[in-house]
Amino acid sequence: HIISVASPILLFVLAIIPGALCGATDIEFSYVRASNDTILTECAQVDSLPQRLTDYIDKGVPVSFEYRIELWKARRGWFDSRIGSFDLEYHVRYDTWSKKYTVVQIDQHQIIEHILSDRRGLYDLVSECGPLSFLAEDTSADFYLVGTLSIKVLTLSSFREVESWLKGEISGAKKPDIDSAGDKFGEFLFDAALKITGFENISARTRTGDFKIQDLPLESGASGEP
Repeated sequence: HIISVASPILLFVLAIIPGALCGATDIEFSYVRASNDTILTECAQVDSLPQRLTDYIDKGVPVSFEYRIELWKARRGWFDSRIGSFDLEYHVRYDTWSKKYTVVQIDQHQIIEHILSDRRGLYDLVSECGPLSFLAEDTSADFYLVGTLSIKVLTLSSFREVESWLKGEISGAKKPDIDSAGDKFGEFLFDAALKITGFENISARTRTGDFKIQDLPLESGASGEP
């Protein structure tokens, strides 16, 4: 019975994923502007997603896009100081039956579920972290921004747990169906097969040069007065 269940799953995974996840992506800060003592910015991917990555997603392999944006204060002759940071995750999975992309967006303030019907919409969503703002109290200091993006393969169970959390299904009284023995066994085989194929995560990093707030272009409508 174990062999009869395991074989189709292993053959399926090994068939759709012939090699390691490879490809490259670059990110950049789309703009850096000022509004009084606030630094406004946005970080986005430069090019479209690597073809092999989109192929994996369209086979139903869950993937996460994890952004981290940091504002640093440059301090000459001493360690630089991190002023603020923002983390954003997109957990993506394609349903091969409904032909829909499910994207769970998680940041420090909210969790949102998006249901998308086309790859263009998916890319438009996950290709950027959205507009951000950082308060910089010392307006005479030198600052710089650092942005990182990690694209990782998720296990089936971790993606389903995020979905269940979003829907309020996880509680101490009753766990959702993701804990059933049959599902867990299938997920274990799927995840094990993914590891065998040698998936490699994709990462990208960008850094601005040092700048002062008063040297930045002003946000539209901002007076620039403290």
